[in-house]
Amino acid sequence: MDYKIKYAVLIVVALLSTAPISETIISLPTDSGTVFGPRPIYSPGGAIKVIVDDFGWIDYTVTPEQREVIKSSIEDWEAQGIAYGTYYAMQHLETSAKDDPDLRAVALPTTLEGSTGSNFSMARQGYLDYMVDSGKLAIDLGTSYIFMDEAAGSISAMSFDSTTISGFNTYLSDNYTAVEIASLGISNINNFDYADHLRANGWSTSSQFRNQPPTGSLYKAWLGYMRSLERNFFKQWADQLRAYGLANYNRIIYLSGNRYTGARGWDILDLFDFGMAETFLDSLGWPYGHLTFVNKTIANFDKKFWSWNFPSHTETTKSNESARLFAAETFAAGGLVQHGSGSSWSGFHHQKERMDFMRSFLQFPTLQPTAFNLAEAGQFAVLYSEIGEANDPGSTTASFRGITYLLTDMQWMFDVVFAAHPNRRDGKELITLAQLQRYDAVILPNTRYLTDAQIGLLEEYTNAGGILIGFGTIADNDHTGQIRSGDRSFDDYFGTDKVQAVGGGFIISFENNLGSNYESNKTSATSKSTIRESFSNLVDSRVSPEVDLTYSGSGAAAGESPDVFVNRYKADDGSWVFHIVNRQIVIPTENPSQASMTPLENASLDVLLPAEFDSNTVSVSFVDADSPSVNPLSFDTSGDRISFTLPTFSIWSVVRVGSVMPATGTYDEPPQSNPYFLGDLDNDGEGSTGRPNIENASGEIRFPVWYWKGGNHGPVPWDVPFFATDDIGLKEIHLYYRYSSDESTWGDWSLYESIDLSGTLVYGSFSFAAPDGEGIYEMYTQVIDTADQQETISPWAENGYGVDQTAPIPPESISSNGGQQNGYWTTDLSGLNFSWDISNDNLSGVNGYQVSITGVNGSAIVLENIMSGETWTPNSSDLVFGNTYKFRIRASDIAGNWNSGHDVFDLLYGESPVADVINPTVLEGDSNLTISWVKPDDSNYVGARVDVRPTDEPYASWIQSRVVGNDEQGEVSVPQLLNGVAYHVRVIAFAANNKYGNYVTLPSTYMPDADSDGDGIIDSNDPFPNNGLYTLDSDGDGMPDAWETQYGLDPNDPLDATSDGDNDGISALDEFLGGTVPSGSVDLDGNDDYDALTDGLLLLRGMFGLDGDALITGTVADDATYKLAEDIETRIANLGDLADIDGNGEIDALTDGLLTLRYLFGLEGETLVAEVVADDATRTTSEIEAHLKMLMP
Repeated sequence: MDYKIKYAVLIVVALLSTAPISETIISLPTDSGTVFGPRPIYSPGGAIKVIVDDFGWIDYTVTPEQREVIKSSIEDWEAQGIAYGTYYAMQHLETSAKDDPDLRAVALPTTLEGSTGSNFSMARQGYLDYMVDSGKLAIDLGTSYIFMDEAAGSISAMSFDSTTISGFNTYLSDNYTAVEIASLGISNINNFDYADHLRANGWSTSSQFRNQPPTGSLYKAWLGYMRSLERNFFKQWADQLRAYGLANYNRIIYLSGNRYTGARGWDILDLFDFGMAETFLDSLGWPYGHLTFVNKTIANFDKKFWSWNFPSHTETTKSNESARLFAAETFAAGGLVQHGSGSSWSGFHHQKERMDFMRSFLQFPTLQPTAFNLAEAGQFAVLYSEIGEANDPGSTTASFRGITYLLTDMQWMFDVVFAAHPNRRDGKELITLAQLQRYDAVILPNTRYLTDAQIGLLEEYTNAGGILIGFGTIADNDHTGQIRSGDRSFDDYFGTDKVQAVGGGFIISFENNLGSNYESNKTSATSKSTIRESFSNLVDSRVSPEVDLTYSGSGAAAGESPDVFVNRYKADDGSWVFHIVNRQIVIPTENPSQASMTPLENASLDVLLPAEFDSNTVSVSFVDADSPSVNPLSFDTSGDRISFTLPTFSIWSVVRVGSVMPATGTYDEPPQSNPYFLGDLDNDGEGSTGRPNIENASGEIRFPVWYWKGGNHGPVPWDVPFFATDDIGLKEIHLYYRYSSDESTWGDWSLYESIDLSGTLVYGSFSFAAPDGEGIYEMYTQVIDTADQQETISPWAENGYGVDQTAPIPPESISSNGGQQNGYWTTDLSGLNFSWDISNDNLSGVNGYQVSITGVNGSAIVLENIMSGETWTPNSSDLVFGNTYKFRIRASDIAGNWNSGHDVFDLLYGESPVADVINPTVLEGDSNLTISWVKPDDSNYVGARVDVRPTDEPYASWIQSRVVGNDEQGEVSVPQLLNGVAYHVRVIAFAANNKYGNYVTLPSTYMPDADSDGDGIIDSNDPFPNNGLYTLDSDGDGMPDAWETQYGLDPNDPLDATSDGDNDGISALDEFLGGTVPSGSVDLDGNDDYDALTDGLLLLRGMFGLDGDALITGTVADDATYKLAEDIETRIANLGDLADIDGNGEIDALTDGLLTLRYLFGLEGETLVAEVVADDATRTTSEIEAHLKMLMP
């Protein structure tokens, strides 16, 4: 099936089966309080707002069971105001879809060598379709955030398939003139093939092309085309998913991609809702190198940045204190925070570590919302050159980052302004003159790459009174990389240490690239101090910082505070809001987890008064993020400055200068619980302390996972583990369950047990006794805290167990594929291979087999465990010619139940010592089977034995007869069998010394049965089991052959059952069933009445030989049907021998006639027969009465 069809089916199913997800307020990616992290149970007190990647990659391979778990989980989280974020990656699929040939055909690239590449390519429309469809499925299940990893992969060799190559020609035609195309070396754009061009010029593989690319304008045009494909991919992806979420669920979908922190982090950022990157903090050199530069740069897009950290990249943050410091820095810089970093990332791996040490920081934006999401209020601006970092990161990146580190260490309040690349984001420039004029100075950190327009803005800014500060070489290249120092004069202002008046402003230039120097020396306190001094010596004459921090910290020189980060924001009423982060941390190189903080003591701030306040209206408020009570601070004012001393704090505090800071709010998260353990919950490095992950029959279920009880996996009752957490204290936990015998029809949810709890983190268990017996149990827990807050959860299967205490049924249809027959001697064991039908199991399913070949004493000669499949090739090298063996098999189910083991194949290795019996036959009897045979003409034959066994017990012991000797008739009866039970029968010939031949098993089955009428025919074979007179009904018409023959019917014609030979209105079959005769009746005149004076006299006259009128005169009833003499004569004739009442073989008026007449007059017994029965009569009185009754039904 085409993967698009697979997707369509799944999405339709999801839309039909999934109720619209309730509308809730989802935290926005523009809100600093939006904390990314694990599910709430793994982040107690963590104020998680977006759960990240809990269920992994979502695409069409997700099973219905998984989708139900995902949907139910997200609904519970959204009820708490927590969104879900789904993870994808650009090149490497993480599901079995990666092996789907239909998807691979449309989504993998073509390499330069003409083969199919291994990484999925955004140049292929099929891959875009797949990623959009995957995102739509995630949205159907409730996701609100979608993250794209590997979103900035290499683009130079995305694909060389025909569609991509053709698209390049279209791109050239749309963006270049004919003259420009010709200058690229292309003579005919219509048949130009860039892949052929590369191969003709020495590039034979994509790897070579990627690592050693061409130079020149044609390659640059190709890169421009590749960037356009990349942008189109992400635009289509984002636009379609946003539209789908709104159209189908009225839900806004937030998207982003891991684009790292260099130039490629910005070129498609306008398509995303926030920035994210794997920031590699160790490579960055944290805490000396930090992320202030990226958090301030992204503000130019009115977005926030998420530093997406992994443990392997964050050794320096693997301690509680360093994790707290990194979070504080991120909040203070306006970024989006991940629930911890380093050691606290363990929450993402479902460990039990409670994040109490992070709780105060993560809740702080909720407790003090007016301190967040404010306008940046830098005094200075650092210009970021996107062109420089794209064209020449070596001269740009370190310079830009280094100057942000320098300004941070000096507490210079700065923002970043963004000089855009004209070939990115459709050419939109981000800086304006009005923006630049908000700052006292704009700093150019070795900004060598600027467009003419950007230089024009900087010149206007300077002419209007602004100050430029430049390090190293400035503006000697344009965006194409062309050196422009010869025709542009702006770069002449830079390159030496001097201060110059330019227009109404100044340009301060440094010969050295202080930014790059500071970045490379960021771990050296001495070198950094020297660089800061060089900077101050030149700029202090023209600029005066609006913020001055002093403190008595270790190694802090007077007037400088390199270990404190201060960031200034402006509130709506004009108040300054300062985020102050103490960075006095010591991280031992050998043991980063033992990092420690030195509190910030005796720190004073001297800052510019907010313009909206004066000494009479201003106030100063302080709050420590660790204990967020608002405290007013005393202060002094002097002119336009205000100074105050900060209370001692550990890491992070906020100061508001202007209006009074609002009182701190309250915050109490609902409690959380789960009825399972997953991950290294005891933090011993040994993995799960609960049960392992396994799959049910329909595919993987991550949460919950099925687990079976009843076999060797544990008895009933068993412990259902749980853990529960709350930020104030736990009170009690309830376990609810529901039951199904077939995993299809479920009972109602019922409360099973409640347990009292105490503390903020509890691990415990319920003892579950499976109250409904074998079957499937689904469970969920709900916990209540001491404030009587209930966990927010709807009834659904957070966990599931199966109870199976019944072993599998042994397999049947055992055979050897090597030609060996069960129970027959063989001289050739080559190719010996046993196969069998899969065993049947009542619930959990067959898990595997233990197979063996045993000798005569029952011990195993060969033994193996078969965990998959129903076939086994044993090692037969230890089997001895002439010996007999048994193939024995045991089956186990997933619950760990083993059957007792059964001998399923008799392997006789060697020559048979005796010939088989001939033509064995079986006669079924009452509680017995009688088997007879012809003895073989074999001198070795000494007798035979018969074995029988019920067919529905294929591995029960055989019931053995005695050995019938050679001197006896070949016949034996096996008694005491169960009637109605089918049996297999085998006959085994014996030679001397108890040696036996083949086990000749007859192909049919035989069933003993009762013989109710004692006629020698068992009931199951007797058509008349309760009538000993009859045993055959050849035509199956319900009438015995002998009866039909007696009355002139055809025993081979089933249609005569409906005949009415005597025209008495009764069919032949009903005559038989009623005990009457089908060919004659004493009701001779046919009036349905047996009358002595009519029918009796008519019969008597007939027997005397009267006919015609003499027969009928005065003897035919008025209502007679037959009134003519000839009709009456015919009916008398039809009686035939039936008229021989006494059974002497003669029809006599004085005996048979008088007997009939008396019977019609009502006489019976002796009065019936007295002196009218012939001497040679064969019937007794009772038989005569019965015969007459038969003639008169």
